[in-house]
Amino acid sequence: MNIKETFLQLTQFTTPYGNESELESILPNSLSKDEFGNYYIKIGNSETLFTCHLDNYCKTKEEVNHVIEDNIIKTDESTILGADNKAGVTAILYMISQNVPGYYYFFLGEEPILSGGCWGSTQLVDNKPDFLKKFKRAIAFDR
Repeated sequence: MNIKETFLQLTQFTTPYGNESELESILPNSLSKDEFGNYYIKIGNSETLFTCHLDNYCKTKEEVNHVIEDNIIKTDESTILGADNKAGVTAILYMISQNVPGYYYFFLGEEPILSGGCWGSTQLVDNKPDFLKKFKRAIAFDR
């Protein structure tokens, strides 16, 4: 997996809540969806939960104009970059590609501008508390 290219693909457009499925072509085919629409995968045996979110803090989908200077990725300032949370998604995708044991969750609607915030994770916490009890630690890759 090429980390830089993956990040550039993920940030090609902003991703408002409700548009997360448009990223499926970049995500591993082996991901499953829970009943709330969140994506997840289990690799090996681990008591660690790794999480990130797929949406950005924005109201509309916009094309991002990348500017790369000295290996720093930014925008032309006409849009947000969306590194929150595409940087976290990129890190988790790399870990999955390296078969790092863990349970990986990609949440929907974590930014508050359209979903009210923490939508996907709240659905999991409120509706599946027993599922979460099997983890000794949770690491959120947010930013």
